[in-house]
Amino acid sequence: MGVLLLVRHGQASFGSSQYDELSALGVIQADLVARRLADGRAKVRTLVSGSLLRQRATAEAIAAAGGLSTHIDNRWDEYDHVGITGDRAPELIFDASDVGGAAERAGTALDEAVRRWIADEITHTESHREFVARCSAALQSLTANREITVVTTSGGVIADICASLLGLATDSWPVLSRVTVNCGITKIVVGRQGTSLVSFNDHAHLEADPALITYR
Repeated sequence: MGVLLLVRHGQASFGSSQYDELSALGVIQADLVARRLADGRAKVRTLVSGSLLRQRATAEAIAAAGGLSTHIDNRWDEYDHVGITGDRAPELIFDASDVGGAAERAGTALDEAVRRWIADEITHTESHREFVARCSAALQSLTANREITVVTTSGGVIADICASLLGLATDSWPVLSRVTVNCGITKIVVGRQGTSLVSFNDHAHLEADPALITYR
């Protein structure tokens, strides 16, 4: 039986012009998930990461803790959230100390962009159909492994794969994505009955401090 552990990257720098890098909190989250994986009874054999900086930085923490090398596969990259937001992209950049609702406005802009993207109203970047197909191909590429494989990826990718394995509608994954915790672990097993979702969004390694549990 093969086991795939999908790890969402640590908190990125949401609101910053340099979003694609771990925040200070994201570094701590990555260290905690790395220690949990390294302390597990069953040894991780393979580590795969998307090509984005936040994904790779999370993988580097896991690699260092477990004595692993990282294989990069850009099929595990997140959808292009800036590209699909278009002329509202500036709303995704704000002062983190702003208490006037900038973060909420950014989240609303992104949610609306995702809705339009799924409805094929946005055509200047990777389409939603292409994203779904890419996620499926990324998962399929690892199902032949009969060992424990860890993948560092993003919330949208994890949510799409989970929705597919649960037989949910293609456009239902954003509901799961909104509750995907940074550095949470989703477990998928591959056996005689096929590929199955066993657990979603396990973040017990973060629960000692509620401040460690973030969603963006």
